[in-house]
Amino acid sequence: MGKRDSSIRRIIIISFIVLMVSTLLIIGYIVFSSWKTSVDNIFLKMEKATNKEILKEIDHLIYLPNNLNTINHNLIENGIVDIEDPSERDAFLVNAIQSSNKNIYSVSYGLENGAFYGARRNEHNEIELYRSNDETHGHSLYYSVAEDMTEGDFVEDYGKFDPRARSWYFLTKEAGHPLYAPLYKHFVRDDLALSHTYPLFNDDGTLQGVLGARITLSSLHDFLEEILKDRMATAYIVERKTGNLVATSLNNQSFEKQSDGTLKRISINSIENNTVLEAYQHYQKTAENKTIAKTDHGNLHIKLTDYKKDGVDWVIITAISDQPFLAEINKEINTAIILSIIALLLSMLIYKKVTDVILKPIQHLSLTAEKFSKGELLQRANIYKNDEIGKLSLVFNHMAEQLHKHIHHLEENVKERTTEIEKANKELKYAKIEAEKANEAKSEFLANMSHEIRTPLNAVIGFSELLQNSIEDEKQQNYIKTINTSGNSLLRIINDILDLSKIEAGKIEPHHKPVNLQSIFKEIESMFIQTIHSKQIEMKVDIPDDFPKSIVFDEVRMRQILLNLVGNAVKFTDKGHIKLSIKAMPSNTGDRNLINLHLFVEDTGIGIPEVEKEKIFEAFTQISGQSIKKYGGTGLGLSITKKLVEILNGKITVESEVGKGSTFHVEFTDVEITDLDPLPEHLDNSFLCKYNFEGTTILVVDDIETNRSLLEEYLSKTGSRVLVAENGLEALQIGEMEKPDLIITDLFMPVMNGFEAITRLRENPVISHIPVIALSATVSQDVPEIRKFDSYLMKPVNIGQILDTVSSFLQTKTGSNSNTHRKDSLLSEMLDPIVLMDVRDQLNPILKKLKSGVIISVVKTLAEQMMTLGQAHQSQVLISEGKELMSYVESYQIVNIKYKIKSIEKLLLEDNSNGKQ
Repeated sequence: MGKRDSSIRRIIIISFIVLMVSTLLIIGYIVFSSWKTSVDNIFLKMEKATNKEILKEIDHLIYLPNNLNTINHNLIENGIVDIEDPSERDAFLVNAIQSSNKNIYSVSYGLENGAFYGARRNEHNEIELYRSNDETHGHSLYYSVAEDMTEGDFVEDYGKFDPRARSWYFLTKEAGHPLYAPLYKHFVRDDLALSHTYPLFNDDGTLQGVLGARITLSSLHDFLEEILKDRMATAYIVERKTGNLVATSLNNQSFEKQSDGTLKRISINSIENNTVLEAYQHYQKTAENKTIAKTDHGNLHIKLTDYKKDGVDWVIITAISDQPFLAEINKEINTAIILSIIALLLSMLIYKKVTDVILKPIQHLSLTAEKFSKGELLQRANIYKNDEIGKLSLVFNHMAEQLHKHIHHLEENVKERTTEIEKANKELKYAKIEAEKANEAKSEFLANMSHEIRTPLNAVIGFSELLQNSIEDEKQQNYIKTINTSGNSLLRIINDILDLSKIEAGKIEPHHKPVNLQSIFKEIESMFIQTIHSKQIEMKVDIPDDFPKSIVFDEVRMRQILLNLVGNAVKFTDKGHIKLSIKAMPSNTGDRNLINLHLFVEDTGIGIPEVEKEKIFEAFTQISGQSIKKYGGTGLGLSITKKLVEILNGKITVESEVGKGSTFHVEFTDVEITDLDPLPEHLDNSFLCKYNFEGTTILVVDDIETNRSLLEEYLSKTGSRVLVAENGLEALQIGEMEKPDLIITDLFMPVMNGFEAITRLRENPVISHIPVIALSATVSQDVPEIRKFDSYLMKPVNIGQILDTVSSFLQTKTGSNSNTHRKDSLLSEMLDPIVLMDVRDQLNPILKKLKSGVIISVVKTLAEQMMTLGQAHQSQVLISEGKELMSYVESYQIVNIKYKIKSIEKLLLEDNSNGKQ
């Protein structure tokens, strides 16, 4: 009881505390945020005002010599002052310094011939004239100023002086425009001076001389100290390049006077304020111009501002502390927090007393429920008032009565049900073990059957075919044909059973590559053309003109699906027609490179009853009442087809009406369209003989894996070493390491596209010479005119286009002799006349059987016989041609089989005794 009572009380009290604390925190947050915003605004305004005043004063001081030089330049350039006249020149210089601000202590004019004239304020603030020319033998002589503003008494000789050797002169000469020279020590005072120079040019554009005006920077130091003394702030002006101080608001100078009278500049790195120094160093690395640093006396707000003129590159640093603003506010916040805590404690005390009274009925009900749960089934709750808690107690008492009645029967029911579940689980476990054993036995049986039946069956089919050519008696010929036909039928049944077994065991995986469905449709049509003609029915093939030329799909499984569906249509149709059609529709994903594929196989055959439409897709199942004698079959074809379609993420349905025919629908979603063609159907060794790129290296660059694989398959058959890359950046890296002879690249890729990759390649002297062939689905007029590739092919491309284009770039490496060498190497493999005669005798009878059409079993025999003869006579040509033909047989590539048979017939007709046919 104590635990439950404490839990309810704790929840109520915690809720109250959370509510109170949340309210206080929200109010405090709002007040604090307003205060924080106000303080931030004050600091922002103070920073802006301080920086504005400092910039204004610097501008005022910096522009003094600039304005003076501009005025003097205009007076001289417009001929108002004749600078060549000594009297007029002296008066002009004296007037210029007299009328200018007190911070300007010197004006001068240096000429290209080494002469130098000027006026200055001395240590007593008196104006003096000085000059250095041929008359003074290059010495800088100083004179007092007479009443007529010309040279008065001689004051001092400061020795040799050539303005052309001074930095302010030659820097201005190099720049060709006004600028500020680097800071230097004042000649007389202990102060820093800044020179502004202005070039003066002759009419022909040559430099005549350089005007100069100089100011002292002590006033800038005084100004910073004055405006910041009441703002609890400091300021520094620093030369960016050197890090030396120009001026500060502190009571110290930006230089130290040495024992020899020279001045040593002070670096900002030597200041005592480490916080400001760290902010400056951080600004140099990151260009971050605003920093708030925590110090023992509050936060220090540091702002760094660039100040740049031609020749002046300074950084203005202002540092303002928020401690004076925060002290009083922090005090008020602490007082408010203490008062809030006191109020919270008093509220909790009052709230506890109230909850004790309210929770008494709940505590009694909780105690009663606890006793009831421990087995005291006669316990009932007292009803204190007819309120919500009273009603809850009444409901509890009713529930307790009902539980008391039923609880005695519960244990027996649970025990009975538990026994039933245990028994069912045990039976399921045994059933699972038996099913696994049965599945293993089936797989083992099918594997053994494949080996044990195929071996004698191969002999039956093979010897029956041989006997057909050796037995002339017509009756016996019919016997042999029956044996051969039955053997092939049995072989097809075994193959269907094994295919079904592989599918159910999950051992068939799709292998996608570029596929030309038009070619497969032609193969299917050619395979059944004889049967169709003999049954006098019509075969229609409907392929839209806009259907994609190539898609990425499993070619072998697609051919197997169509063979089964079209084969069934031919078998069950005795009149009318068979139609094979296809449609391509946009994918629901919105991707233009994906389509939804819809295949139709329509016939006017016997049809399928409505009740059997789903049943026909089950293994070993045929339509009820179907004539086995007439139609044959095992009932596996459609089952295998349905499972293959599902493996390829498709679905198959059927529409049919008895006596009118059937239409099978096969749908595949999100099928990828490829830009590259599949390998040509008639591609064989003879096609590639004229291309020989041995000893060369070609780099293929494309972000789509199927495109890379297809190009690699094309080019590797020519003897070339093929490298691949997924984007332009990877291509540049491989190019530098491997230095290929040719690069074939797509133009539109992620990471780095083909245009940028080609541009960088041409800029790299190591690989800039490599020719580049660009591939793109973009039409040629959409390709930018400024291009640096050597040839351009528009997708889709075929092997002929690629190899012809590649040969134009690699002929300097392989040359025309390569093709001759390739052809000679093929002819060198030809057989001598005696062996050739034996080969003809062995192969011609088999070839005669293929004159009327392609029979897979005969073609397989031909391939095996060629490989056997090739090994016997050590002929690589025969072995190679036999293996290639066998690969076409295994994948049912009828068109390729036809081309290969023609190639073999041509090979047997060649006479290598004289090298002619």
